[in-house]
Order: sequence, then structure tokens, then C-alpha cells
Amino acid sequence: MSHTVVRGQPTAAQLYLDKILKEILLAKGIKDNFTERDKLTIAEIIFHCLKKNPKDVCMINGATGEKFTNEYILKRAVVLARTMIAKGLRGKTVMLMMRNHQRTVAMYWAVIFAGVVPFMMDPNTTVYEISSSLKLIEPHYVFCDLELHGSVTEANKLVLEVNTNVVIADEDQYLEEFTDGFTDDYLGFQVAESSPDGTVMLLPTSGSTGMPKAALMSNKGLVAQLVAPWSYHTRIPKPTELAMVLTTIQWMTFTLSAAGCAALQVPLLISPKKSSVEHALEMLEKYRPSWTFFGPAFGKVLIEAARPDQLSSLRTVVLLGAPATPDVIKSFQTKLPKQARLCDGYGTTETQGFIAMPDRDAPVDSNGPVFNFMHYKVINDDGVELGPGNSGEVYIKGECVIKVC
Repeated sequence: MSHTVVRGQPTAAQLYLDKILKEILLAKGIKDNFTERDKLTIAEIIFHCLKKNPKDVCMINGATGEKFTNEYILKRAVVLARTMIAKGLRGKTVMLMMRNHQRTVAMYWAVIFAGVVPFMMDPNTTVYEISSSLKLIEPHYVFCDLELHGSVTEANKLVLEVNTNVVIADEDQYLEEFTDGFTDDYLGFQVAESSPDGTVMLLPTSGSTGMPKAALMSNKGLVAQLVAPWSYHTRIPKPTELAMVLTTIQWMTFTLSAAGCAALQVPLLISPKKSSVEHALEMLEKYRPSWTFFGPAFGKVLIEAARPDQLSSLRTVVLLGAPATPDVIKSFQTKLPKQARLCDGYGTTETQGFIAMPDRDAPVDSNGPVFNFMHYKVINDDGVELGPGNSGEVYIKGECVIKVC
């Protein structure tokens, strides 16, 4: 990962990923160097990390308490990936519309491993919004939960010019029908070839017009961002015990967290239940996650309702989205354990993840320095670059800055 650094020194997490990239190249019989590392894809990295530690817990379903190993997820991802490759879907677009559970994670990795480009759709989306997205991306398949099948089917009927197949992806009987004739043998599987500059996935974004758009996430951008949330952690791998993710699949916080946790051997805690303060507190109390993030509005309601003992397992809490107000920050500081790190992270879909995150010793209202894999400058209204201590507009340049269709 040090090959992605454009300023300063690589972090402990980036240096750890150097070892992973070297292992991948060695297995391919290729000499390790920055040029060859730059060609590796997010699919190759995640597949290698999951395959390397098959018995590790990949994720916990927060609604049922079930734990799923890397091997469990791999087997289900590989049989799906083989099916998609055989159906000629490599390089084609599909839509995923699923809540947060083990089949979602398996499907996510399946499309990435197969070189299929997923459009990650909010499971709470309306029929009209689904139909607009179908027109935009014209997917060959929609993989959805049984609960959402009616809405997807209704939306599909509104877009007669798009020939889309709908597959229920959270029920074994439908998945087995889809993958009939293919094996889940992950030891003999190779991920599909993909260009380092190629599009890996699409995330929905409306922009200023309100019309649906798709942000194009690239291999290079996702690889650069892969361990960004762990930039100030020194215990690598396993920088934290359990990461709780509440956002659904259309947010980069889900896709980036799932990838980073897989790479750094951190179990992921997710739930198919609709996000609520009550359920979040239930998971905090039952599963004792050590790392999570909240948007300001959700965080404000949660911290008002939470007891300190429900938050006592947390060691890192990242506040994202709009800047947190002083009263919200003070409430978190009052109720979080003294050893917990509270930080105000800064990121956007347009940069495929985080732009900055403060170190433990930084003031809580600071976003910290811009990450080392981005160039940046601060300018005034006339476009003149400003020096330290001045306020202005930040410009970001790097492999992680996206294109939009």
C-alpha cells in the first residue's frame, strides 16, 4: 500500500498491506515492485485475505447472533461468482438491493470477484426511485431480498425498454436455482481479471440536480482508501475487536468498512433490521463492538438515549456527515469511556471514502490532516492558493477522486 502514498510516510496499516500485496504477487510468480503492486485489484486483495484466514469470523448478524467465518462467506461468494462469469456477466452491470446480512456480504464479494459491476441500491428506496435507477444503469440482473421483490418487480414493469432479470438473493432455494451446476470450491478459484483503472462498482448519488447519478468507483481508488479508517492504529492487523456498521449498502461507509475489515482481520457487526437507535443500543449492549461511526443526527438521538454502560466497549467512535455540534460532542465525551477515541471524520462519496481523520491527540473538532494518498490545496474565491492558518475551499487530487455517469 505504500505505493499509493504521495506525501509523507506510509502508515502501519499501509505497511501491513505491503506484505499482503507481496504475497499475492509471489503466488502469481511476479517480482514485487511498486509497478506490479499498482496493477493489483481490490478483488485480488480481498480474496487473498479471506482465503488466508478461513476460520476467522468475518461477520456477525446482529439480528440473529449468528457468526459467519471467512470460509462460509467465501464459499457462497465463489459459487455465485462462477455462475456470473459463466453467464457472461463480467464487465456488465447488476443491481444489488439487500439489507445488511450474510448473504449481502457474500453477494458483494461475488460480484467483485466475478468482475461484475454492482450498483448498490438503498433497500429503503421507493418504486419510482428504483425505476429511475433501472433506466440509468440498465442492469442485466437485480439481486434483492424477498421482502423487496415486490417493489423491484413493480419498478421493472415501469421500464419496459430495459430487459432485467430479478433474482431473490436472501433465500437459499432461489440462490441454489441460480447457481445450479457450479461449485463453491474456493481453493481452485481465481478472481476475474480487471483493469486497475476500471470501474469496480457504482454508488448512487443525486448531485445538485436531484436526478439519479452513479458514482464510478475504481480499483485504484478503492485500494488507496482500503485501510484509511485505520491510519492512526498501530496494532495491525486486528486494529480493533469488532466493528459495528449501521449504514446500508449504498453508502461508501458500508463498502469501505466491509473491505477494510476483511483486509485487516476485523469482524464486522451488521444487521438486516432497519436502523434505529433502539436496535443500535441493543447491539452495543449484546455484542460489545469496539469501533463504529454515526452521522450527527442519528448520533444525537442515540447519545441522548444511551447509558454509559451501553457504550463501555467502544474504543473508537467516528462522527461523519455534517459537522457535529458542540453539544453532541460534549454528550459523547460525557458518556463514552475515558479511553475511547472520539473523532470527527471527513469524507465524501466523490473521493471513494475518507479525506481526513484526526489522530487520538488532535482536538475533537479537528478533522486532522488530509490522508497521505491525496494531493490537496486550499484556495480563496479567486483561486489563489492559501497558506497555513487560512480558511478557504479545499481541492483534492488523487486516484480516489471519482467520475460520475
